[in-house]
Amino acid sequence: MMIENKTGRIISFVGGRDFESQQLNHATQAYRPNGSTMKPLLDYAPAMEHGLIQPGYILVDAPLTEVSGWNPKNYGGGYKGLMTAREALRHSQNTPAARAFLRMDAYEATGYLEKMGFTSLVGTDRTNLAMSLGAMTRGVTVEENTNAFTTFANGGKFIDAYMIEKIISSEGEIVYEHESEPVDVFSPQTAYLTLDMLREVIYGGGTAGRLPSYLKFRADWFGKTGTTDDWEDSWFVGANPNVTIGVWTGYDRPMPLDRSNYAHRTQRIWALLANAAYDVDPELMNPGERFAMPSGIVRRSFC
Repeated sequence: MMIENKTGRIISFVGGRDFESQQLNHATQAYRPNGSTMKPLLDYAPAMEHGLIQPGYILVDAPLTEVSGWNPKNYGGGYKGLMTAREALRHSQNTPAARAFLRMDAYEATGYLEKMGFTSLVGTDRTNLAMSLGAMTRGVTVEENTNAFTTFANGGKFIDAYMIEKIISSEGEIVYEHESEPVDVFSPQTAYLTLDMLREVIYGGGTAGRLPSYLKFRADWFGKTGTTDDWEDSWFVGANPNVTIGVWTGYDRPMPLDRSNYAHRTQRIWALLANAAYDVDPELMNPGERFAMPSGIVRRSFC
């Protein structure tokens, strides 16, 4: 799914492998849990909006003992100890993200997802702590998950994605014309700090560190990888100042993907789509500008 950030216009999508064999549009109709792509949407950005953490805030990557009966593990096992929120998101560590989420009221935090266009939340999702790691009851579509990430690119405003621009009758009368209604979700400062952290997922040795080598052009990208339990879903959502692109790979009946290269395959597919779009419209895909840092943000070094 490719969405133009400033307007919400859906530029293109891939609905599946073969329309002749299956007519389900996986981009708009298939609901799957979004794994670690949930972390910036539900954990880090809302916690920063409430002033509870910042990129340099120290989180603990260690066994979670704060909640009885819930002990999430990191991908691949092991713990890294004390780390900044920026580092934890870069490497997609689970326990620091969970601890950021636990600093908030769960119902209030999940309200941000609704502001960003999630329509598939059920009642238990609003209080389920595992939501912080993307363990949704029903799931989310590729369109909605991608659309949510445009909020960071738009300075904290959510613009609902759309396909139909205008309908005109045979007499030339405008029957319908789309009008965008931006929703305030985060402050410009929170949006920028979040996308700046997500830049390091790609350019700072994070979980999408190979992505630049797959692209034939360079732009100011930020993004997030995502994997669900038993390697059943693989996600990557990335954005530049113009567009946001989201890719999901998996099976209709959930079953494990090839663990040896599932994440890199998803990122290669994402890059193939980005490269194909660049061939058609280089200025759209490589706008030649970077995300501008708003006022009200300071840089400080601390022990």
